[in-house]
Amino acid sequence: MLTIAICDDQTASAEKLHRMIQSIRTDWNTDWKIIIFDSGTKLLDHITEIDIVFLDIEMPEIDGIETGKKIRQMNPECCIIMETAIVERFKEAFTIQAFRFITKPFKIDEIKEALQAVLQSTSDFNTIEVYRNRNKYQLEQREIKYIEAFNGYIICLCKDKLFRKDITLSQMELQLDSPKMKRISKKLIVNMDWIDDYNNGTITIGNREFIVPRRSRKQFEKDYIEYDLQFKRR
Repeated sequence: MLTIAICDDQTASAEKLHRMIQSIRTDWNTDWKIIIFDSGTKLLDHITEIDIVFLDIEMPEIDGIETGKKIRQMNPECCIIMETAIVERFKEAFTIQAFRFITKPFKIDEIKEALQAVLQSTSDFNTIEVYRNRNKYQLEQREIKYIEAFNGYIICLCKDKLFRKDITLSQMELQLDSPKMKRISKKLIVNMDWIDDYNNGTITIGNREFIVPRRSRKQFEKDYIEYDLQFKRR
Protein backbone atom coordinates (compact mmCIF):
# COMPACT_ATOMS: atom_id res chain seq x y z
CA MET A 1 0.00 0.00 0.00
CA LEU A 2 1.26 3.46 -0.92
CA THR A 3 1.64 5.83 2.05
CA ILE A 4 1.13 9.54 1.40
CA ALA A 5 1.96 12.20 3.98
CA ILE A 6 0.73 15.79 4.16
CA CYS A 7 3.00 18.05 6.19
CA ASP A 8 1.42 21.46 6.80
CA ASP A 9 1.10 23.47 10.00
CA GLN A 10 -2.15 25.06 8.79
CA THR A 11 -4.95 22.66 9.76
CA ALA A 12 -7.52 23.94 7.27
CA SER A 13 -5.04 23.72 4.39
CA ALA A 14 -3.94 20.21 5.34
CA GLU A 15 -7.51 18.96 5.66
CA LYS A 16 -8.50 20.44 2.31
CA LEU A 17 -5.58 18.71 0.60
CA HIS A 18 -6.48 15.49 2.44
CA ARG A 19 -10.03 15.64 1.04
CA MET A 20 -8.71 16.24 -2.48
CA ILE A 21 -6.34 13.26 -2.31
CA GLN A 22 -9.12 11.07 -0.91
CA SER A 23 -11.35 12.12 -3.82
CA ILE A 24 -8.63 11.21 -6.33
CA ARG A 25 -8.06 7.91 -4.54
CA THR A 26 -11.76 7.09 -4.93
CA ASP A 27 -11.86 8.14 -8.60
CA TRP A 28 -8.77 6.04 -9.41
CA ASN A 29 -9.94 3.11 -7.24
CA THR A 30 -6.59 2.90 -5.48
CA ASP A 31 -5.60 1.86 -1.95
CA TRP A 32 -3.57 4.65 -0.34
CA LYS A 33 -2.86 5.43 3.28
CA ILE A 34 -2.96 9.20 3.92
CA ILE A 35 -1.42 10.75 7.06
CA ILE A 36 -1.34 14.39 8.19
CA PHE A 37 1.55 15.93 10.14
CA ASP A 38 1.55 19.50 11.44
CA SER A 39 5.32 19.88 11.67
CA GLY A 40 8.49 18.75 9.93
CA THR A 41 9.76 17.23 13.18
CA LYS A 42 6.75 14.92 13.51
CA LEU A 43 7.00 13.94 9.84
CA LEU A 44 10.68 13.00 10.20
CA ASP A 45 9.83 10.64 13.06
CA HIS A 46 7.91 8.51 10.53
CA ILE A 47 9.66 9.37 7.25
CA THR A 48 11.01 5.86 6.58
CA GLU A 49 7.38 4.70 6.24
CA ILE A 50 6.42 7.42 3.71
CA ASP A 51 6.40 7.02 -0.09
CA ILE A 52 5.13 10.48 -1.11
CA VAL A 53 5.01 13.68 0.93
CA PHE A 54 3.18 16.92 0.20
CA LEU A 55 5.50 19.31 2.03
CA ASP A 56 4.65 22.92 2.87
CA ILE A 57 7.60 25.29 2.50
CA GLU A 58 6.38 27.84 5.07
CA MET A 59 6.40 26.19 8.52
CA PRO A 60 7.65 27.32 11.96
CA GLU A 61 10.60 25.73 13.78
CA ILE A 62 11.86 23.72 10.78
CA ASP A 63 10.59 24.81 7.37
CA GLY A 64 9.92 22.66 4.32
CA ILE A 65 13.36 23.13 2.77
CA GLU A 66 15.22 22.03 5.90
CA THR A 67 12.76 19.18 6.39
CA GLY A 68 13.32 18.15 2.78
CA LYS A 69 17.08 18.04 3.27
CA LYS A 70 16.64 15.65 6.19
CA ILE A 71 14.20 13.52 4.15
CA ARG A 72 16.85 13.14 1.45
CA GLN A 73 19.26 11.81 4.08
CA MET A 74 16.80 9.50 5.84
CA ASN A 75 14.63 8.24 2.95
CA PRO A 76 16.17 9.12 -0.45
CA GLU A 77 13.44 7.29 -2.38
CA CYS A 78 10.63 9.40 -0.90
CA CYS A 79 8.99 11.63 -3.56
CA ILE A 80 8.65 15.22 -2.34
CA ILE A 81 5.89 17.45 -3.71
CA MET A 82 6.41 21.02 -2.47
CA GLU A 83 3.47 23.30 -1.71
CA THR A 84 3.47 27.05 -1.15
CA ALA A 85 1.58 30.28 -1.79
CA ILE A 86 4.90 32.04 -2.44
CA VAL A 87 5.93 30.93 -5.91
CA GLU A 88 9.35 32.57 -5.60
CA ARG A 89 10.37 29.98 -2.99
CA PHE A 90 10.02 27.12 -5.48
CA LYS A 91 13.58 27.83 -6.61
CA GLU A 92 14.86 26.71 -3.20
CA ALA A 93 13.16 23.35 -3.64
CA PHE A 94 15.62 22.38 -6.37
CA THR A 95 18.21 21.89 -3.61
CA ILE A 96 16.20 18.96 -2.25
CA GLN A 97 15.28 17.50 -5.66
CA ALA A 98 11.56 18.09 -5.23
CA PHE A 99 9.61 15.98 -7.71
CA ARG A 100 6.76 18.44 -8.29
CA PHE A 101 5.52 21.84 -7.10
CA ILE A 102 1.94 22.81 -6.31
CA THR A 103 0.53 26.21 -5.39
CA LYS A 104 -1.89 27.38 -2.74
CA PRO A 105 -4.85 27.63 -2.94
CA PHE A 106 -4.87 24.01 -4.14
CA LYS A 107 -6.31 23.00 -7.50
CA ILE A 108 -7.55 19.44 -7.98
CA ASP A 109 -6.10 19.14 -11.51
CA GLU A 110 -2.67 20.17 -10.22
CA ILE A 111 -2.84 17.55 -7.46
CA LYS A 112 -3.89 14.87 -9.96
CA GLU A 113 -1.04 15.71 -12.33
CA ALA A 114 1.52 15.56 -9.52
CA LEU A 115 0.26 12.21 -8.23
CA GLN A 116 0.06 10.74 -11.72
CA ALA A 117 3.67 11.75 -12.42
CA VAL A 118 4.84 10.22 -9.14
CA LEU A 119 3.02 6.95 -9.80
CA GLN A 120 4.57 6.72 -13.25
CA SER A 121 8.00 7.34 -11.79
CA THR A 122 7.68 4.80 -8.97
CA SER A 123 6.72 2.09 -11.45
CA ASP A 124 10.46 1.97 -12.22
CA PHE A 125 10.87 -0.03 -9.01
CA ASN A 126 8.50 -2.80 -10.11
CA THR A 127 10.31 -6.03 -10.91
CA ILE A 128 10.29 -8.66 -13.61
CA GLU A 129 11.32 -12.27 -13.22
CA VAL A 130 14.30 -13.46 -15.28
CA TYR A 131 16.97 -16.19 -15.16
CA ARG A 132 20.74 -16.44 -15.19
CA ASN A 133 22.56 -19.79 -15.11
CA ARG A 134 19.19 -21.39 -14.27
CA ASN A 135 18.82 -19.24 -11.15
CA LYS A 136 15.78 -17.01 -10.77
CA TYR A 137 16.17 -13.24 -10.22
CA GLN A 138 13.86 -10.25 -9.78
CA LEU A 139 15.15 -7.21 -11.68
CA GLU A 140 13.90 -3.70 -11.00
CA GLN A 141 12.83 -2.10 -14.28
CA ARG A 142 14.91 0.99 -13.55
CA GLU A 143 18.09 -1.14 -13.55
CA ILE A 144 17.44 -2.75 -16.96
CA LYS A 145 19.35 -0.98 -19.72
CA TYR A 146 17.77 -2.74 -22.68
CA ILE A 147 15.86 -5.88 -23.65
CA GLU A 148 16.78 -7.65 -26.87
CA ALA A 149 14.75 -10.36 -28.62
CA PHE A 150 16.08 -13.55 -30.16
CA ASN A 151 14.34 -16.67 -31.44
CA GLY A 152 11.76 -17.41 -28.74
CA TYR A 153 13.51 -15.68 -25.85
CA ILE A 154 14.74 -12.30 -24.67
CA ILE A 155 17.96 -11.06 -23.10
CA CYS A 156 18.05 -8.22 -20.51
CA LEU A 157 21.18 -6.25 -19.69
CA CYS A 158 21.27 -5.22 -16.03
CA LYS A 159 24.35 -4.09 -14.09
CA ASP A 160 26.52 -5.35 -16.96
CA LYS A 161 25.13 -8.87 -16.62
CA LEU A 162 22.87 -10.65 -19.10
CA PHE A 163 19.66 -12.32 -17.97
CA ARG A 164 17.33 -14.52 -20.02
CA LYS A 165 13.62 -15.23 -20.15
CA ASP A 166 11.84 -17.64 -22.51
CA ILE A 167 9.24 -15.20 -23.76
CA THR A 168 8.61 -13.06 -26.84
CA LEU A 169 9.38 -9.35 -26.81
CA SER A 170 5.67 -8.56 -27.18
CA GLN A 171 4.87 -10.69 -24.14
CA MET A 172 7.70 -9.02 -22.24
CA GLU A 173 6.38 -5.58 -23.18
CA LEU A 174 3.06 -6.39 -21.49
CA GLN A 175 4.89 -6.98 -18.20
CA LEU A 176 6.59 -3.58 -18.26
CA ASP A 177 4.86 -0.59 -16.70
CA SER A 178 7.67 1.97 -16.54
CA PRO A 179 7.05 4.91 -18.91
CA LYS A 180 10.81 5.01 -19.53
CA MET A 181 10.87 1.59 -21.24
CA LYS A 182 10.30 2.18 -24.95
CA ARG A 183 10.05 -0.35 -27.76
CA ILE A 184 11.93 0.96 -30.78
CA SER A 185 11.84 -2.06 -33.11
CA LYS A 186 10.66 -5.65 -33.42
CA LYS A 187 13.70 -6.80 -31.50
CA LEU A 188 14.50 -4.08 -28.98
CA ILE A 189 13.18 -2.23 -25.93
CA VAL A 190 15.40 0.45 -24.38
CA ASN A 191 15.34 2.21 -21.02
CA MET A 192 15.51 5.96 -21.64
CA ASP A 193 17.45 6.44 -18.39
CA TRP A 194 20.40 4.49 -19.77
CA ILE A 195 20.75 6.16 -23.16
CA ASP A 196 24.19 7.78 -23.27
CA ASP A 197 23.66 9.42 -26.63
CA TYR A 198 21.15 9.71 -29.46
CA ASN A 199 22.23 11.05 -32.82
CA ASN A 200 20.56 10.82 -36.21
CA GLY A 201 18.77 7.52 -35.57
CA THR A 202 21.51 5.87 -33.51
CA ILE A 203 21.10 5.10 -29.80
CA THR A 204 24.23 4.50 -27.72
CA ILE A 205 24.00 2.56 -24.47
CA GLY A 206 27.40 1.76 -23.00
CA ASN A 207 29.46 0.16 -25.74
CA ARG A 208 26.42 -0.86 -27.82
CA GLU A 209 24.84 1.08 -30.65
CA PHE A 210 21.30 0.46 -31.86
CA ILE A 211 19.67 1.81 -35.01
CA VAL A 212 16.13 3.13 -34.68
CA PRO A 213 14.20 2.07 -37.82
CA ARG A 214 13.23 5.02 -40.00
CA ARG A 215 9.52 4.31 -39.60
CA SER A 216 9.90 4.53 -35.80
CA ARG A 217 12.23 7.54 -35.52
CA LYS A 218 9.65 10.30 -35.40
CA GLN A 219 7.76 8.63 -32.54
CA PHE A 220 10.96 7.73 -30.70
CA GLU A 221 12.28 11.29 -30.91
CA LYS A 222 8.94 12.60 -29.60
CA ASP A 223 9.08 10.11 -26.71
CA TYR A 224 12.70 11.03 -25.98
CA ILE A 225 11.88 14.75 -25.78
CA GLU A 226 8.93 14.04 -23.45
CA TYR A 227 11.17 11.87 -21.29
CA ASP A 228 13.76 14.65 -21.09
CA LEU A 229 11.12 17.16 -19.97
CA GLN A 230 9.38 14.93 -17.43
CA PHE A 231 11.95 12.60 -15.93
CA LYS A 232 15.57 13.37 -16.71
CA ARG A 233 17.54 14.62 -13.72
CA ARG A 234 19.72 17.65 -14.40
